[in-house]
Amino acid sequence: MIKPFQKYFNEIKNKYQLGDYTEGTFRTPFENFIKSFSPSIRLIQEPKRARELGAPDFKAFYRNRKVGYIETKNIDENLDKVLESEQLKKYMESIDNIILTDYKRFILIRNGNKIFDFNLFSISDFDKPKFEISEEKIAVFKQFLNEFFSYKLPTIYSAQELANELSKRTKLLKDFAKLQLQEDLKKVKNNEMPSSIYDFYEGIKELIREISIE
Repeated sequence: MIKPFQKYFNEIKNKYQLGDYTEGTFRTPFENFIKSFSPSIRLIQEPKRARELGAPDFKAFYRNRKVGYIETKNIDENLDKVLESEQLKKYMESIDNIILTDYKRFILIRNGNKIFDFNLFSISDFDKPKFEISEEKIAVFKQFLNEFFSYKLPTIYSAQELANELSKRTKLLKDFAKLQLQEDLKKVKNNEMPSSIYDFYEGIKELIREISIE
């Protein structure tokens, strides 16, 4: 099982050492690496537009069952600072099962709590001529991945539980809709076609003329 790990490490190392990289440079090797563990694993990259409006980078599925999301950051980004950002706090409030990674460090956040946090390798390992990922780290990573993909959304038994789950998702949806509307207003000024959010906004303005975008 060491082969996919070493292949992933070498691909990340080679792209990093070229120097001309962005967060997206490493996304395809990462996706291929994760999918190599099981044919039942499926990752869907969110389109660039959705990411700009506040959606995580990947939706993750196991046997057609959505299990969570994955947020990737650039390889030299400080994930501790990212965890304190408004973006991640918003995700943690709204998403039950999410991975945050810089392609070498992997953090699993479940219901707002960090339950896994470890480094598969580090940038300093790129300078080692014969570096190999240890069996111990491979075992931990497989446990980490199993924990993420085995997650199932809790069954809702009451109106209160339903209200709580909907409220978490509404927080994310509110910000998404606001950013989309701001983008739509720019499109209208440029005589471009807006989304249906703009039509909804215009309809409400007929009822409440002084309504704000917020």
